Amino acid sequence: MRNWKMLRIVIFDDEERIGLQLKELLEQSGDDLVVDFFQDWHALQFYFSQHAHIDAVFMDICFQGSTSSGIDFAEKIAQSHSQTKFIYVTGHPREYLQQIFMSKTVNPFGYLPKPFDRKAVQDYLQKIRAASADSQDLFPFKPKKGQVVYLSLPEVLYFSSDRRCVTAHTLHGSYEGYYQLSKLMESLPQYFYQCYKSYAINLHYVQRIDTKEVHIQEEIIPISAYGHRSVAENRAELVQRKSELYQS
Repeated sequence: MRNWKMLRIVIFDDEERIGLQLKELLEQSGDDLVVDFFQDWHALQFYFSQHAHIDAVFMDICFQGSTSSGIDFAEKIAQSHSQTKFIYVTGHPREYLQQIFMSKTVNPFGYLPKPFDRKAVQDYLQKIRAASADSQDLFPFKPKKGQVVYLSLPEVLYFSSDRRCVTAHTLHGSYEGYYQLSKLMESLPQYFYQCYKSYAINLHYVQRIDTKEVHIQEEIIPISAYGHRSVAENRAELVQRKSELYQS
């Protein structure tokens, strides 16, 4: 199985006590996840704009003083993050069952009754892990224009960035969207490597590694000092990561 980075899970609830309680239960259920809790819709919107991939949202349904429900918020999020799983959180599941499962734009992953049961939380987390593993080769990429494109990551040669845009170079064409490469890397499997500030390459397609550049098909991509590593250290890490592909 390919190795992925941490699961990214979000809790959206207007009650701080409830949100923090669920956050604690999730964090106690494994060390392979990042859990963030929000009470404000605008803060949540900004968070989603900064992260290309969110595995799951535990979404409260009733928000005091708001004309929108959690189901409404989920439908808005799903427009840009259609692969995100939504687990609705409610103290009155029977009252909302029809609304939960009648949404035209969100396919709910389930619902979690209040008060929380530790085993139920752990069961959902296991399902999220399994779903993430099943879909790990697909990435929802939003181009500048048009609908979301589901990229097959094994067919992506490399990603390049220019200011506020990232281009995905695939075997079948290129797609440009508004992303930050560093944020995008958080959602990519470990066979992608950032050899340069503006490039993240698929190690499976690296044909040759020279002193300061790599060759991928007919493209030549530079290796540079990046982060705290010199050019030589970055190249050594690249060679090591490439060799590990044949050992896994």
